[in-house]
Amino acid sequence: MLKPMNTDDAIQERSSDIDALASWVQHSAWAPGGTQGAFTSTVDGVVERVDAENLWLRGHAADDDAHDVGVYHHLPASVDLRPLIGMSVRVTMVCEPGVAERLDRTLLVSGDAGRVWLISRSGTVHGVTHALGTSCDNAPLHAALSQRPLGPLVIGTAELQCLVPVGQSALLHMPDGSRFRVLLVKRRPDGTAAYVIADAGLFTEHTS
Repeated sequence: MLKPMNTDDAIQERSSDIDALASWVQHSAWAPGGTQGAFTSTVDGVVERVDAENLWLRGHAADDDAHDVGVYHHLPASVDLRPLIGMSVRVTMVCEPGVAERLDRTLLVSGDAGRVWLISRSGTVHGVTHALGTSCDNAPLHAALSQRPLGPLVIGTAELQCLVPVGQSALLHMPDGSRFRVLLVKRRPDGTAAYVIADAGLFTEHTS
């Protein structure tokens, strides 16, 4: 079942810069891609603390080069990462060539056994797929923008899709009983957009 519903005005205030929704960081190793400007960066650690714009990870003690890492983000105010404190997570940033010399950015926060906690994307949205693992029986989650100017985000699996207008969200009830909320933060006239897919427990409001 998918339920669209309104979100608070703070989302628009915190998301004035679409390119900053999924922003990356300090101290992580990165692997250049084959295209200029493209890269993938991954860091593992235990969530030590969070604030409005940073997720602080403590490196695993077993790692020879263990160190603390600060992940800067610009997520909407309604997304609260504090429930992740004390958990071991992997944070991955993927940057790919987008439009108008911008990079498409996808930020992924996952836990044990690949359990997905959060995905945020800023950039082009055409034929985009996201993996939620066993939550949706390993079926990919497809995302695309409506062809109508500034129209909604179309997201879902092959069996079930929903429309998410700008500034609103939808609740996804997954086959394994988990719930994810999809929030379309912003859409630009050039066809780029910013959206967040996160475990419903990471939203401070509208979690029913």
